[in-house]
Amino acid sequence: MADKFVSGRGAGVKQLISKIEKLFHKDKSKRIDLAGLPNIQNHVSKVTPVIIFLEPFLRFDFMNWWLNIEFQRLWTASITRGKKFTPLQIVSIDGVEKMKGNILAGDFRFDQCLNQRVFFDAPMVVSFEHFMSVVHQNYGKREDRAIHERFELVFTRIKKNFYEM
Repeated sequence: MADKFVSGRGAGVKQLISKIEKLFHKDKSKRIDLAGLPNIQNHVSKVTPVIIFLEPFLRFDFMNWWLNIEFQRLWTASITRGKKFTPLQIVSIDGVEKMKGNILAGDFRFDQCLNQRVFFDAPMVVSFEHFMSVVHQNYGKREDRAIHERFELVFTRIKKNFYEM
């Protein structure tokens, strides 16, 4: 399991550490720039490492805690000074989609939720979705009209193609 998620070829934790190091390496010649955001290194003071996942097994409360410990253990990156790093957070793609209606309604921003979680659950013991459901009572309860409109278009097309021949 650690090979798949932490240290194996293509593992998320190992990949994330490598990418962060490439962005904020001490040696400027080893840095990469993000398209459209040249010299981002000069404008960033805090980095919140986030892995967005699809794997159902990672939904358990203790998984973020374990991956964060592994992230800290593997962290040997040569990073420029002056950057604050928060604990690793893992978030399911469903959790991100669930909050879209809340974000559109202005209930909260994604970065605010990540920062709140660091403050209230620094060891990352509970899952992101569990945390959100406790801290934000209306998490996932806002309707996303765009999704409903897309579903309606799909169902209209299905109805037309299958029932109105």
